[in-house]
Formats: sequence, structure tokens, C-alpha cells
Amino acid sequence: MTTIAIGGVKHGPGATTLAVTLAGLAGDGSLLVEADPQGGDVAARAGLPLDPGLLSLAAAARRGLTPQLVEAHTQRLANGAAALLAPSSPNHAHAALAGMRAPLTSLLGRRNGFTVLDVGRWDPRSGAMECALGADVVVLLFRPTVGGVEHVRTRLELLGGARTVLVALGEQPYGPSEVSATLGGAPVHVIPEDGRAAELAGTGAPFDRWLRRTAYVRSVAALLDALRAPSMRERAS
Repeated sequence: MTTIAIGGVKHGPGATTLAVTLAGLAGDGSLLVEADPQGGDVAARAGLPLDPGLLSLAAAARRGLTPQLVEAHTQRLANGAAALLAPSSPNHAHAALAGMRAPLTSLLGRRNGFTVLDVGRWDPRSGAMECALGADVVVLLFRPTVGGVEHVRTRLELLGGARTVLVALGEQPYGPSEVSATLGGAPVHVIPEDGRAAELAGTGAPFDRWLRRTAYVRSVAALLDALRAPSMRERAS
């Protein structure tokens, strides 16, 4: 049972793509939850309807939220992951999350299997923060620029004692060792900027032989191994 919350900071796009890829690679029992109050992207990318999804779940959960109810409102991505899809409208997504943040956070924390929360941009005012802080591990995705690293520093202060894993998108202009030193020695995982592979993986496409061999997917698979390791979760801070 592992719940991972993934969010980007300013200048750090790609959180949704990373979340979709992680959930697909995690295999049977994995669940992707679009918990971004600014609205979801996965339905449009994957060519899926918005219903069933987060909005229909919010309406059905007024009498109580159960694992069976959540499952009934998910859809299956081509990569094998179940997905609870958010509406593209920020107003609708925010309203859906606002009505069930606490029970959804509690339920996801108890479910069996690997759960990935896409919470969008890390913002303390976001309605997704309650869900994110209830996760076993928080992943911060960023570009290794001066601005990107500074945004990570401020988010780490806000996250306090949450178990945090840092993921840099590329190694330019600063490599992982330089970024780690700037952030007090926190380990930094690197995902290469591989536009073609990332775009395809972000649609929830099946992992064919070509896609599995790309630098992007191999690096995400390595990150998944690290996230699943108890030693990583104990070290993350």
C-alpha cells in the first residue's frame, strides 16, 4: 500500500505525464487520481469521456464514500491503470474535490495497491493539499534552473516533515549533484526531457517495446523502484 502525490512547481511542467506513466508502470491494482483543482487533462489526452469520473463520484458520495464506489467511477487507461478522471473545468474540479477531500484522503490511504495523486502545481492554497499531505510520499517535479530550485526550496519549507522526493526534469543548466547541494543534500532523481516518449506516455498509451526502451520510461521505472523501496521512504524528508 503506497500513495504518491505528484505536483510541479512553477517552471516545472510534466506532473500529469509523470503521474500517468508511474500509475501504468505500477501494474495491477494501481490507481491514478486527478486531484488538480485547476482541472484534469487525462480524459482529453486519452480520448475518454469525463463520466464516470471525479464529478460523478462527488455526486454519488453524498451518502458516504466507499472503495466500491470509487472503483465504480474509474475508467481504465490503455496502459492498464485505473483512473479517476477530473473534469477539465477548474470550477467543476474544485467543487468536486471540496466536497470530499477528507473522506477521499482517508479512503485512498487505506486502499490496497499503488495510488498516484496528480495534484497539479504545489500551492498551499490549493484544495488538493489535504489529499497530498495525506500521501505516503510527496514528489516535487521541477526544472533545474535557479528559479525552479528556489521554488522547490520554498515548497520544502511548507511541506515540513512530509516525506519528499525531488525529481528534476533534465540536467540543464544544473545537474543533480549541484541541485542537491543547494537544497541541503536531498537526493535528486533525474527524468530526461524526451518529448516524443513523454507525450505518448502521458496519453496512457500501452507500453510497447519501443516506449519501454525510451530514456523517459526507463527513468520513470527507476523512480518507481525507488518510491516502492522502504529505505527511500524512510530517507525522504
